[in-house]
Amino acid sequence: MSTSLLRLILRGLARGLSCGLAILAFQTISAPAEAQDWPTQPVKLVTPFPTGGSVDGIVRIVAEQLKNQLGQPVVVENMTGVGALTGSEFVARAAPDGYTLLMASVSLANSPLLYGRDVYDWQTDFSLISSISVQPLVLLVKPTMPARTMNAFIAQARKDNGRMVMGTAGEGLIGHLAGLLLEQRAGVRFEAAHYRAGGPAMIDLMSGQTQFQLEPISTALPLVRDGRLRALAVTSLMRSPALPDVPAISETIPGFEAINLLGLVGPANLPRPVVDTLSVAVKSLLEDPIVQRRFEGLGTEVRFTTPEDYRALLGRQAEQWAQVIRKANLKLE
Repeated sequence: MSTSLLRLILRGLARGLSCGLAILAFQTISAPAEAQDWPTQPVKLVTPFPTGGSVDGIVRIVAEQLKNQLGQPVVVENMTGVGALTGSEFVARAAPDGYTLLMASVSLANSPLLYGRDVYDWQTDFSLISSISVQPLVLLVKPTMPARTMNAFIAQARKDNGRMVMGTAGEGLIGHLAGLLLEQRAGVRFEAAHYRAGGPAMIDLMSGQTQFQLEPISTALPLVRDGRLRALAVTSLMRSPALPDVPAISETIPGFEAINLLGLVGPANLPRPVVDTLSVAVKSLLEDPIVQRRFEGLGTEVRFTTPEDYRALLGRQAEQWAQVIRKANLKLE
């Protein structure tokens, strides 16, 4: 900090400026030059989900557009394992310099509870930057399934008395949790068949090994459009623009919502200039009509928020799923 700036702060103290305000001024003025100049090198964007999945497409679009906004390459690294804990913990332990970021989902809050591993606290170990998108799911059945409405589907589930098989892309992932929420809200029981990914689960659904699946719209759309699977309902509060003729479950079960909230986060204590730069960049890219159309084609709604609003939004999601997890007594290893 220059001598002249220091004199300004001391002069302010002499004129009655509070000590707290003086310290704040000092911290602002003496922010490290590297934070002010960020970025000067490639940025790593970690995604704790596999290549080719429903999240991966969104991550690739965001990385491509962030590169244009920031003027530096944004390199995607798929770091999977332990229900998204591996990639999330890696970012939590990274240096808070803005060069390691995470594309987070609701698993950021869910996974420590599911696995009983306190490797991080999502509320204190991360800098939340902005939500990116909201991904609703779609309830898929075979085209030959007799149930044509949610009421008929629920009636069939009650009649089957726990024998209706739900395929999932993995135990504890959003599709499985959405199925548990449906059980709890509709007063029914399902038998769960867990797969390593959504694709193999949908193959078994088409062959009749399972009776239904809750899958992100993005990965389900091709099979719905060519008639190999039927979309019975979506899990957003309102109907999805990607499937405008498909009703929402909330039309049968008021208030039902099961969405995958994606957002950009970094390690705790990211310099505010870095957070602000990223916030502006995310807002700009999400306002781009071309990006919005690409997201819509994946059955995903863009969702920009301030860091504070993102924290509140993720907090509400964490509370909802924690209740579902505890009520189901779901524990993973």
